[in-house]
Amino acid sequence: MSPGHHLRPQRVLGIILLVAVTLTGCAGGNTAAPTSPTTSTAVVPRADKPVSYLGLTIDVPRSWTVAERVDAFCGIPGPGVIVGASPPPQKTLIQCAAVLLRGTVVTLGGPDPPGPTLGPATDETVHGIRTSVSEGRGGTQGTSTIWQEWVRFPSHAAWLEMKALGPTERSALAPAQHVLATVHIATETP
Repeated sequence: MSPGHHLRPQRVLGIILLVAVTLTGCAGGNTAAPTSPTTSTAVVPRADKPVSYLGLTIDVPRSWTVAERVDAFCGIPGPGVIVGASPPPQKTLIQCAAVLLRGTVVTLGGPDPPGPTLGPATDETVHGIRTSVSEGRGGTQGTSTIWQEWVRFPSHAAWLEMKALGPTERSALAPAQHVLATVHIATETP
């Protein structure tokens, strides 16, 4: 083999690197700095996939599974959101195998009534929407505690059930709290 033959792949690699560096340099660095400081104290949601039902929208991380409640009546392991009306009665008679919780699961349900409260309910307002929140232990999975939170929206037929595993309620439900912080009135698209 000739020495030029060995240089050819290196030359191609060098050109690719040069183009990549040039494009990277052109893509950044020219953004204008803000002219005034921001004074907003609003939390920027880390979620970016909207899920709407019964006039409300929540934003969940793009990596989360989104499943219809009628199809996921036995549950999902998480992280994810289950949305929609309850399944028909004949489906709920089916015996479900245990679904082990591996991440936060949020159910955006209604118009059927939500489950029983887990403790005293507190009234809160999220983005101008009145809510009634109840939280507590939802059970166990092995030696871990399942923490659960119910959020009812008195002005809407929708409700949220949020559950997750964790040593404390606060740490387990933190991802669900981020989702709750994004709830807003759904906007209609023409």
